[in-house]
Amino acid sequence: VGFQSFRNMHHNSRVAPEFDHLCRAKRQFVLGADQDRLGGHLFQLGRVKIGYDRRPDHADPDQRSANSTTALYLAAQNGHTDVAGALLDHGANPDLCPDNGASPLIIASQFGHSDLVRLLLENEADPDLHDNNGSTALIMAAQNGYDDAVTALLQGGANINLHDNNGASALILAAQEGQEKIIRLLLSEGALVDDQTANGNTALVLASLRGHTKIVKQLLDQGATVDLKTNTGATALFAAASRGHSQVVNMLLENGADPAIEDSDGRTAFYYTKDFNVRALLTAYRDK
Repeated sequence: VGFQSFRNMHHNSRVAPEFDHLCRAKRQFVLGADQDRLGGHLFQLGRVKIGYDRRPDHADPDQRSANSTTALYLAAQNGHTDVAGALLDHGANPDLCPDNGASPLIIASQFGHSDLVRLLLENEADPDLHDNNGSTALIMAAQNGYDDAVTALLQGGANINLHDNNGASALILAAQEGQEKIIRLLLSEGALVDDQTANGNTALVLASLRGHTKIVKQLLDQGATVDLKTNTGATALFAAASRGHSQVVNMLLENGADPAIEDSDGRTAFYYTKDFNVRALLTAYRDK
């Protein structure tokens, strides 16, 4: 935004708050202050209508703080669509990332600011950039349960099956976090139901571990392989049994899970549970 032009404004009652926050923000930016201090003043600007001229001698919209944070990143993080729009109108790069590697689109998706997600995509933000942990905007939106942002990202061309640094996809993380609506959406758009993380976990394994019964059913209905093994030889049945999720155990067994499967230590799911109901189910199906 135009720091210099604000200095030329009169300190009347209508302009003074904007002037104050803008000048404070510039000082924090130039001094390399942390993101919260810099952001606090920029965020206040999102609450007011800022009138300024559009001369080409304004401050660089892509100017960075000490940790490479930009004004657009801060606006995206806090859902200030008007401020982000002004910055983009003045040439801000939608894909510049601070030191954490997260683009404005990633941070907007993480906090579920779907209007900002759409705005950034309309301004050609790359939907498949990843942060230092390998997370994409879609992964962030999916695991945090923001279905509107997920829809916008899919419509904007986001790759549905990209992985983070642990090999987890949006589907896997949404299953782990119990995001039923998003699971349904991702599966309908072609997410790989048997995708595996670096250690072999699948969406079914993680949903079973957390006891997300409805998601387990969704995944099985979409053809998830019930006895697909992790790197240690465990299956979804092991995961559910170890946490005493008897409903999930029963559902897996009804869908063909094998209670006699052994992991890499030669143990079955029965070994990992002390739950009476789970042990009874495993014994009943083993003896059939």
